[in-house]
Amino acid sequence: MVPDPVDHVRAQRAAGARIIVWGSVSVMRALLAAGEVDELELFVAPIALGAGTPLLAPGAAPLPLRLTSSESWAGGVVRLRYAIG
Repeated sequence: MVPDPVDHVRAQRAAGARIIVWGSVSVMRALLAAGEVDELELFVAPIALGAGTPLLAPGAAPLPLRLTSSESWAGGVVRLRYAIG
């Protein structure tokens, strides 16, 4: 864990690193708001839930996405990869 994920990602990217964030909505929200995310990879499972934490914070601006690839499996799980912008 780092104290400020946005500063950490900026420093790592400046050094040429590729950053992957897995499973933290709060970190993703901060990075999205700071413009530090260039790609999203989402997995959709064949179940509808009535609760959960949305990726975008309430009142956040719409996030334009462009589908770059997708893959599906027999169990109904779908992977969607999007470029942001």
